[in-house]
Amino acid sequence: MTDALGKCGGLRWSSQHFLSRVEGVVVVASRMSVAEKLEIWRLLRAGTSFRVVGRRLGRSDASIQQYVRLTGGVRPRERCRAAKQLSLGET
Repeated sequence: MTDALGKCGGLRWSSQHFLSRVEGVVVVASRMSVAEKLEIWRLLRAGTSFRVVGRRLGRSDASIQQYVRLTGGVRPRERCRAAKQLSLGET
């Protein structure tokens, strides 16, 4: 039996499988570490190609392109919490 994408497989078609195929970008981006994401932006700002960035990080150039496309080509702001929300160890 073939699925909607024309592939054969034994898995039952579920919303989770559908989302992982349609929104594969989200899956790729969530598996990248913060350090990898920072390195992507540093290298791209220096004018490095997607292919070279991918090689340096041990990833495909397509996964780098997907991550950049997910963010709209703009580096996201660094996440931070309000001072009132910090734990005792973070103050």
